[in-house]
Amino acid sequence: MLTSEQGSSIAKVLLIAVTLVYLAGVGSSVSHAAVFDVTNSASSGAGSLRAAIDAANANGVPDVITFGATTELAGCPFVITLADADGQLPRLTDPGTTIDGTACGVTLDGSGLTNATSDGLRVRASNTVIRGLTIRNFPQDGMRIQPEAGANLTVTGVVITKNVFSGNLDGLRVSGGDGPGNMVSATIANNQFIENRDDGIRVDGSFGDSTDGGNKVRVVISNNLVEGSAGVVTGGATTGDGIRVFGGPGSSGRGANGGNEVVAIISNNETRNNVDDGILVAGTGSGNASNHTVFAKIVGNKTVNNGAPASTAANGIVVRGGSTEDTGPFGSRNTVVFLVADNESERNKDDGIRIAGGLGDHHFVRGVASNNKMDRNGLRGISVSGSDGTDNTLKDIDIVDNDVNRSGDAGIRVAGGGGGNAALSNITIKGNKSKLNEEHGIEVLLGAGGGNVVSLLGITDNATNQNRRDGIFVGAGVSGSGSTPVSANQAIANREDGIDLNSTGYVVIANEVKGSIGAGIDAVGNIDGGGNFAVGNGSCNTPGCF
Repeated sequence: MLTSEQGSSIAKVLLIAVTLVYLAGVGSSVSHAAVFDVTNSASSGAGSLRAAIDAANANGVPDVITFGATTELAGCPFVITLADADGQLPRLTDPGTTIDGTACGVTLDGSGLTNATSDGLRVRASNTVIRGLTIRNFPQDGMRIQPEAGANLTVTGVVITKNVFSGNLDGLRVSGGDGPGNMVSATIANNQFIENRDDGIRVDGSFGDSTDGGNKVRVVISNNLVEGSAGVVTGGATTGDGIRVFGGPGSSGRGANGGNEVVAIISNNETRNNVDDGILVAGTGSGNASNHTVFAKIVGNKTVNNGAPASTAANGIVVRGGSTEDTGPFGSRNTVVFLVADNESERNKDDGIRIAGGLGDHHFVRGVASNNKMDRNGLRGISVSGSDGTDNTLKDIDIVDNDVNRSGDAGIRVAGGGGGNAALSNITIKGNKSKLNEEHGIEVLLGAGGGNVVSLLGITDNATNQNRRDGIFVGAGVSGSGSTPVSANQAIANREDGIDLNSTGYVVIANEVKGSIGAGIDAVGNIDGGGNFAVGNGSCNTPGCF
């Protein structure tokens, strides 16, 4: 049974998750007044896409841009290669414009552009819909959704669907822009992002290091395939994430660029073979960005085989309060609240799911990881850590009902981290299955950082079988309250101990431990709550060692 405090924790996060759908505010019904048809694949001139965008922008009412509709699809499919002399396409500035390449089959190619800042399509107006295009080979982003420079601007209700992005720097980027006070919302659904040179999908609360922040960004990212993001590895920093969401991208002077709020629903995507993380959500990226808030609902995704050998750290799903890179400066006081549920993560270079305080200081992370399936990840299946930052707080973290198999290290790890003064509290580990891992099935560690505090609400109802070391291991310095339960767990056929508690303050109740090569229940200094069944172990059989 969950305690009232545990139930409250889960309920609060689930309430946030439901609220995300309402807050996203994406997708609006628009009546269109005119149709501008593209009749050729020229970079400019009459009948070109460039001319159609200019006409739609000048029209001042919602419009549709089609391809080949007035010529019975003559010349389709179109490959529109932009000429360097013409430059980028015009920004889309007229609210309610739809670009639909579905019937013709349209490729927009930026390989002819030499200006390193050239993007493919630049969406600057609300209720823009783009569907049915292939956007490839642009020096910068294949598409960027962002307000014009300025404050208190709105670009909402954008829908990007059934497109293919390949060979761009970032496939698609959503940004709050300069700010302060901008509002951006978009739905990104049913697209393919293949072998872009950095990230597949990137979301930032604000655009750059010198911007003012205070923006609100809402995104729904669903049912996309993100594969083969190339990235770079320089100075300890690795890029090339499948999906990347940041509260703020760069330096802030602790406030000048702070105060962004990003809400992301990331669901039913497949991210595979990316150089870095499959899905990354963080309060900030590199740089000194501070005081941002991110709410993330990450559900039903599949992350497979992410992480190149040269990557410093690459995981299936990452949730972090602070910076994701190893080179400073680092941010401060970012908040991330998450629900990570019903995902599958396998064969990633490091962890299947990594939840961390992050670099920098005084970050706050809270949430639930539940019903996820982890298999054959290089390090841990699920990791929760204060990380290498300082004074981070991870509170009300519930790790429940996950299935973790064949990890290269521990199945589930909770640790204070190496930075110092990490506070991990109200951590629940309940109802998980963790087996055939190369280290412990479940391990809880104080971590190397000085001043760390790690406290649990309980380790209950887990099955930790056939692990190479202990089924359940609690290290020194992780004291229970005197009534913290270690109860109703199953630990069978582990290579070392079944349950090994190296700290006191726990009540050990109704556990089943069989066939451990080492001790069955080694809980010296803790309380025997009764009902334990330990047989066939090397030592510490029923009632166990207390």
